[in-house]
Amino acid sequence: GWYAWYGVPNQTIGLVILPSVFFIFMMCFFVGWLLFINNRLLQQSNKLWKWILTLGLVAGASVYILLGASSNLAMIEDGAYKAGIAVLYAGGLWGITLGLMGFASRVVRKGYQWIEYITKASYWTYLVHLPISFGLHMVFAHLDLPSLIAIPAMVSITILICFITYEYLVRHTIVGRFINGPRKR
Repeated sequence: GWYAWYGVPNQTIGLVILPSVFFIFMMCFFVGWLLFINNRLLQQSNKLWKWILTLGLVAGASVYILLGASSNLAMIEDGAYKAGIAVLYAGGLWGITLGLMGFASRVVRKGYQWIEYITKASYWTYLVHLPISFGLHMVFAHLDLPSLIAIPAMVSITILICFITYEYLVRHTIVGRFINGPRKR
């Protein structure tokens, strides 16, 4: 089955990732890599950002309307309905992601050093955030904190760990040159 509002079926426990979840993350990685190596594709996507973002928001809103606002965690069993929801869900996520990337490329131009730093650190963050998040989830599961405190704390700690490791273990090393390309002066 497929749970409404969870999107990627994920019964992962601990640090072991299910093959289906791994496949979906690798697909996202592959699309990012394709956009990275094919600059024309990325530029075309950036030119159409308003349309792509609009389609993503419409698809996401459609999922919300079809599933209702109750965040019902019931299993979706009907095959055609489940497939339709999955297509809308994926289309919404990709549309919003690519649309916001296009928006950022149009609105945020070079010249902001802190944005450039976050941009370069973001790929490292993408690569390492999952095990950090899983580890923090296991720690916080035993702390009996309200979700409104635990979730922002886990996100903040994850970002902090990612940025600190980027600065001191990646940025000025061969790993940094590999994931960000040679430094431009």
